[in-house]
Amino acid sequence: MTTTKHENECDASAKSRNPLVIVGAAVTAAILISGFIAFKTGDAKASQRAMRARVIAQGVTVGIMLASSTDSFAPAFGAVEKMFRGARGSG
Repeated sequence: MTTTKHENECDASAKSRNPLVIVGAAVTAAILISGFIAFKTGDAKASQRAMRARVIAQGVTVGIMLASSTDSFAPAFGAVEKMFRGARGSG
């Protein structure tokens, strides 16, 4: 069974995960847990601050995920761009 260059690139990028995503997920989870603890103890102000911080941490984590995913999609985007350039040039 033969594999294409694109399949090899996708396999290689899938094996190299961005460690910042794992750190971001852990930070988000820690903030969420601290918010739940503050809520349970009745400290509404601290709970609200923790939930706001969680939203920010979660947004940063999603941003890191999107930024690191562009590397794995680059070969596919390049192929699509070549396809469209070829279609315009032959018309």
